[in-house]
Amino acid sequence: TGIRPSEGWMKLMDELELIYISPNHGGNNVADLRRVVLALDSLATVRRHYKIDPRRVYVGGLSGGGFVGMLCQMFYPEIFCGAISHAAQSYLPSDSGSGHFAGLSLSDARRPPRNKLGWVVISGSKDQNYETIKQTSEVWKRAKFNYTFIDREGMGHENASAEALKEALLFVGAALPAASVPAGQAAKADRVPHDATRPSRTWTAKTGSVLQASLLSAEGGHAILKDAAGAERRVSIAALVQADQDYIASQIPKP
Repeated sequence: TGIRPSEGWMKLMDELELIYISPNHGGNNVADLRRVVLALDSLATVRRHYKIDPRRVYVGGLSGGGFVGMLCQMFYPEIFCGAISHAAQSYLPSDSGSGHFAGLSLSDARRPPRNKLGWVVISGSKDQNYETIKQTSEVWKRAKFNYTFIDREGMGHENASAEALKEALLFVGAALPAASVPAGQAAKADRVPHDATRPSRTWTAKTGSVLQASLLSAEGGHAILKDAAGAERRVSIAALVQADQDYIASQIPKP
């Protein structure tokens, strides 16, 4: 009863060199904490049979499963590197309670590394949760999480298309490490030391999304950007257009 990947999703997993796994008997009729255990058990199963990069472990789901995916990352930020929720939103803790994250205050939720990990919600105009997702997305952004809402016209209460899922995966850092990227597409950056005085500029992802931010540092195929609201965002260098990769490379100190 796990969610079987579509043909488009299968091709995307091959493209990004990811392993997809969905546990049986993990639907909305199962207790939330049991579903979290199933996610951890699924990951343990993969680790037993394959050599995986712990920096490329992501969790997500559809509707109630999307909420559980975000719950997994909130509870285990040292394990999961990005959460992707299809057609569902999670309420952050507030003065009135813990929202969907029992036992956590907002300051708990915002403590690194939680606030710096990638958080994505995908929805569209035909989804029953669409209006709520748009409203609560602003709450996540004001709380300065590394969060994005991918708005797909006509999407209903369903799993996202492969195109939208790819945009989400690139946002959470799933672009291939430089060594695995074909020649001509590799990120040029080696190590850019931290510098908070670099000017703000417009950054463009290969998917077309843009962000106004300054470069704080870069290392290991990822750059740390500081947006206009002061939030730090960790992005994959390989997911950026070539002009942005060249800019990062230009900030590497000369030997």
